[in-house]
Amino acid sequence: MKTKPETPHVGLVSWPGHFGIAEVSVKNIERSQGRLVLHFFYKPKIVKGRDCGFALRHYIYYQNKPRELVSEELLPTTNLRSAKTLLRRKDAELRKQDAAAIKRQNEAQAASVAMTESQLRCLSKAYPLTVAILKKPDTAPAGAAFTAYQRETLALSGTLVGTLDKDAFLKTAKVLTKASRRKNPAINAVAFELVAGWCLRGYDRMNPKQRLEALKHISIIGNVTPDAVRKICDRLKLPAVRKRGAPRKPPSGK
Repeated sequence: MKTKPETPHVGLVSWPGHFGIAEVSVKNIERSQGRLVLHFFYKPKIVKGRDCGFALRHYIYYQNKPRELVSEELLPTTNLRSAKTLLRRKDAELRKQDAAAIKRQNEAQAASVAMTESQLRCLSKAYPLTVAILKKPDTAPAGAAFTAYQRETLALSGTLVGTLDKDAFLKTAKVLTKASRRKNPAINAVAFELVAGWCLRGYDRMNPKQRLEALKHISIIGNVTPDAVRKICDRLKLPAVRKRGAPRKPPSGK
């Protein structure tokens, strides 16, 4: 008996300088935890003429599989008290590094979440139904996002993602007809560049005139006014760091 293939998942994806709607793979998250262990050698190892009776071993412990050795650092001592002191020192150093990494990760995640609405607004003209479902996934039946993405991608680019049965083909044909009637269904290049480069290229710290000059510099737009750029930013609800009308801060040290 043939099993019905699982409907692919669709979501908003982004990476530096780009974003879009695409198929995403959903996998189980593997739980793990790092731990620093003091290892004792019954017979000290000699390194550069010094006896190393202990080693600091950094392991990753998994929930459903054996631990994994990440690194080993030999300690040039045979004294247990000295080895434990080095262990505490190294453990404090790793904790500090972990805290800094978590802080950077949280900041990046917060910035990504802040940009999600703007990214979806930018894509909504080309993918109106897909975006509507992604904004309220709990209100749509399973597989609805992929179906919408499949049809709207075909209407936008002529590329078919996956396959269509007869019933799905007829429904897709209606979507193609509606798309052909929409005015400028493609993604706006100026809007896309503003969202993609908002933090990456520093548009968030510019005023409308400066943004316009920056866009012209990379040949994105032609005859567009600073006010038009401002309206695009407002429509996309881009989270500006610099308040409108506020003077730019001079670079530090000047």
